[in-house]
Amino acid sequence: MTHAPLAPFDAVCANHLLNVFAEAEARGLLARLAGFVRPGGFVLVADFAPPRGLRDVLLHAHWSATVAIGVLFRLCDLHRLYDYATWLDDAGLVLREERRFRVLGLLPAYRTLVLQKPAGTDRGGA
Repeated sequence: MTHAPLAPFDAVCANHLLNVFAEAEARGLLARLAGFVRPGGFVLVADFAPPRGLRDVLLHAHWSATVAIGVLFRLCDLHRLYDYATWLDDAGLVLREERRFRVLGLLPAYRTLVLQKPAGTDRGGA
């Protein structure tokens, strides 16, 4: 990715974007997005929610079917379901809020992460 903004953004958003890449590329892209925001700015990530325990076995099945279709049609790389919260230190971001959303009132299959680049930092990949 060669794009660099003329000035840092207040916020950037990645909706169902990171999960189409292999892990190393997705991690790099999250760091790159962090570099596009000003210190104190936000990166919003909406994506599949990782299961929290055995009761979320249906959620894992939902993810597996989705990624299988994506791989079949060459829309994404084959990979496990990412937990972006474990990547935040490397990207120079902190988690401010997480919201989970249910599918048909049953599975908390999706989530939105509100991530913030701490004030006083200029770290990132811009």
